[in-house]
Amino acid sequence: MALYQYASGFLSEADEILAAQPAAKDVLLQEITRELREELAGAVSRTTAQSFLESSTRADVMRLELEELSLGDDDGKKNKKDKKRKKRQVSALVDRQDQFEAGSIEGHRELVKLPPEFRAVPCKPLLFDMAFNELEFPDLTERTKTDEEKAAEAAAAGGNESGGFFGWFRK
Repeated sequence: MALYQYASGFLSEADEILAAQPAAKDVLLQEITRELREELAGAVSRTTAQSFLESSTRADVMRLELEELSLGDDDGKKNKKDKKRKKRQVSALVDRQDQFEAGSIEGHRELVKLPPEFRAVPCKPLLFDMAFNELEFPDLTERTKTDEEKAAEAAAAGGNESGGFFGWFRK
């Protein structure tokens, strides 16, 4: 669209120049500018229509895909592929252990269902208790001392000695 607007600017400049020049009243130039204006208007319309169609088809495709999504297994709105797959699919051997099916073994080769169905696993508090017992926390007694206790420890360590430059670099 920006290129079409740019071309439209050039076309309007050409019209102004042709209108300002009395010698440029040539029929051929006027017809060329008229054809260019028509082509430009058609191209802008086509581009706008293509953009609209593309965005609407994307929105339709997205809407259809969102309609097909489901969280449960018992959804009545399945597409044809899922219906065909469900007809062909026989339950896994793990699920059919107590059933006897006579006949050929065609189509009965699935031992387990892959990928497995999602199930929430309950947490075991005993594991958390055992892990908590194994934790070793750092000693926080230095951080819990008050300012008076820290000052008393500093005085007991011999804080009266002066030395260094302005009392800095004490041992």
